[in-house]
Amino acid sequence: MRKLLTCCCALALALSLAAPARADVLWSPRDDHFFEQHYEQCDYIGRQYCANGAEGFITLWDAPGGYL
Repeated sequence: MRKLLTCCCALALALSLAAPARADVLWSPRDDHFFEQHYEQCDYIGRQYCANGAEGFITLWDAPGGYL
């Protein structure tokens, strides 16, 4: 009986690790004054982007024409 219980627990643990997970996260940087001022004008369009410049990185600005 104990062996059956151990097998059932091991099977339940293995199945829980194989469960798919999905998430939709809307991330915004902290202390983003431009975003805070124009929050009502922004629309979430549910797209994913991955940007990479020629140097292997991109530069993020606080606002158009702003500083790092």
